[in-house]
Amino acid sequence: RMNMEQLKNKVIGLDKTKVLLGLSGGVDSTAAALLLKERGFEVTGFYFDVTGENEQGRDDARKVAEQLGIELICADVSAEFGEKVIGNFCSEYLCGRTPNPCVVCNPNIKFKKLIETADSIGAYYIATGHYCRIYRNDETGACYVSRAANEKKDQSYMLYRLGQDVLSRLIFP
Repeated sequence: RMNMEQLKNKVIGLDKTKVLLGLSGGVDSTAAALLLKERGFEVTGFYFDVTGENEQGRDDARKVAEQLGIELICADVSAEFGEKVIGNFCSEYLCGRTPNPCVVCNPNIKFKKLIETADSIGAYYIATGHYCRIYRNDETGACYVSRAANEKKDQSYMLYRLGQDVLSRLIFP
């Protein structure tokens, strides 16, 4: 785990006008892209293919990116997803537990890949279309996941395992 000073040093040189957005091509991520653009961000979409064969999903994301006039990066994360998420789900289920795959995927694949890719393109921020908020403590600099304004759609419970390295760069439009 990095302390706050190490986090600040890591992100020096990244562009705070650029954001990498997890873009599925669905309504939530498309709305997030529009809102981010309206706020003046240079948005790049990032599509995760968890099966390695989701042509329809890639096509949907490409179509949305084209309509919005943003770049799109596609990544096949199927091997890692199979090992870390599907594998975990199966072994936990066989032990009589009911795991939440999103809770495993988010810190180990989705947000890990978003941060790595954002770093590679020089973007400071990352974003998704999740329904939740980030609370930033002005005194300590620490960030916390907070419930969405619309509690019926709240997804904050899926993000509780994200570390400060992710939360400090994450925005939810």
